Amino acid sequence: MRVVVWLTFVWLAVLAGFFVWSYQTHRETERQAPELVAAVDSALRSAVSQNPGLLNAMVSTNLIQSFDESGAIDVFSVVPVVEGAEPFRFSVTPDGAAVIGYRGTSLANEVCVRGVLSPSGAVTTQRWSCSDW
Repeated sequence: MRVVVWLTFVWLAVLAGFFVWSYQTHRETERQAPELVAAVDSALRSAVSQNPGLLNAMVSTNLIQSFDESGAIDVFSVVPVVEGAEPFRFSVTPDGAAVIGYRGTSLANEVCVRGVLSPSGAVTTQRWSCSDW
């Protein structure tokens, strides 16, 4: 009977440890989320200022990629690199804006950020739901 009681206490301790770990991980991710948004915004603004033709390059690469079935051309090779995140979605709006979705990897793990580069050169970034694409 003592063994069952001790195993129950051990099981409860493991569960409590899991909940504490989960809470701490969530808190750290939420703390890093604004940093991820700022990193995406900074990378997009910097890339646009260094390469005014970036929007056209991304849109044309995406168009070519849609016709190239070999997979040799990838639009993600053209989008700006963000340290701590990876691009996972790209689309072009009807008005010609490029929409890039970044997912946090080492920075705000699994938090998604949506960056929009308009034809006028304006950049907007915001936290976005990873499933609302």
